[in-house]
Amino acid sequence: MHTAETDRTTASRRPEESVTGILFRLTDRLYRATSKDEVFDAALEAICEALGCTSASILQFDDEQVMRFVAWRGLSHDYRNAVDGHSPWKAGQRGVSPIYVADILQTEEPEWLKDVIAKEGIRSLAFVPIEAHGQVIGKFMSYFGSPHSWDERENEIAVTIARQVGFSVERWRAEEARLVAERELRLSEERFRLMSEDAPVMIWTSDSNGHCRHLNRLLREFWGVRESEISRFRWDETILQTEARPNYAPDGTFMGMIGVNLDVTEKEDAERALRESEGRFRHMADAMPQLVWTADGQGRVDYWNSRVSEYVGGWMGTRGDFDWTALIFPDDLEETRQVWERALKTGQPYQAAHRLLMRDGSARWHLSRATPMRLLAWGCLSGTSPPTERSGRTGACSKSSA
Repeated sequence: MHTAETDRTTASRRPEESVTGILFRLTDRLYRATSKDEVFDAALEAICEALGCTSASILQFDDEQVMRFVAWRGLSHDYRNAVDGHSPWKAGQRGVSPIYVADILQTEEPEWLKDVIAKEGIRSLAFVPIEAHGQVIGKFMSYFGSPHSWDERENEIAVTIARQVGFSVERWRAEEARLVAERELRLSEERFRLMSEDAPVMIWTSDSNGHCRHLNRLLREFWGVRESEISRFRWDETILQTEARPNYAPDGTFMGMIGVNLDVTEKEDAERALRESEGRFRHMADAMPQLVWTADGQGRVDYWNSRVSEYVGGWMGTRGDFDWTALIFPDDLEETRQVWERALKTGQPYQAAHRLLMRDGSARWHLSRATPMRLLAWGCLSGTSPPTERSGRTGACSKSSA
């Protein structure tokens, strides 16, 4: 068994160039490490060589915040089981410092713990915190077989090793998290791809630059694109109704868009044709000398040609709230209203002879006709005659909803 003086000779009295070489090799091995096991192996070797201890271990907090052995040298299975989970610090604790025990038998620790440690042949031990971002994530332990007084030089060496190990452990924790995230992303993308392939709508995704990353089967068939050609695909001029939402990474980085398309080319063509037809109708109606108007299914007048505006002038309101009853001569209003409401209720053709009030306040007889249709009803509005006559009637087209 080493004496206290022998232990101090192998640690604090080690030549400076020797300690520097040990720390340099540690840095190099940590840089080249391809796994956490290689990190731990390099750290244990440096701890034993630089501090001159007989055994060493590295422990980390697990997912349940319990300190567990992850690597060791010179420790028995029984010892590790007996002290597993013991830690002077809590996970994430800040502002901690190493704890050095010169002689475990001279402490006030429980007798059972001192017996376990002494049975392992350990008299002196050190608890050196391993930190990441200023928080405790684990510790390394160094053990001596005889009482050992730690000096400042040994403390500097221990803290330096702990910092190197903490940096490397955190790097590998980040790498493991990245690999897990990538694996989960691949699984998620595969689930999305399988789901989208048989979806009854066209689904696509793009990257943050707007370049296409995925087209499901319906979209590929729609555009005639092979799966191998998706990365070079450019959006077609076909009219599609698109709903899309941004796709963000867990850290908030914009990754691109995920969208659903519906082919609305025929719908757009039909609406464009309807607009053109409506435009032709209005142009024709304004060119006619007769009064032309339309009404919806509730009987609200929603269109009249320019001839109506010129004819009745200030009586006109705005489209949708035009009160046509104000144009009817009072003595003819009730009969006209009954005929109009009956036509709306039954969907039968509308025809009424009544007097309309003119711009100059006079009243002229008119014959109004409307023929109902499924969507729009077309009818006629009569021509004019002197206020007291009911002759000289001429037809003028109008339309009304049934």
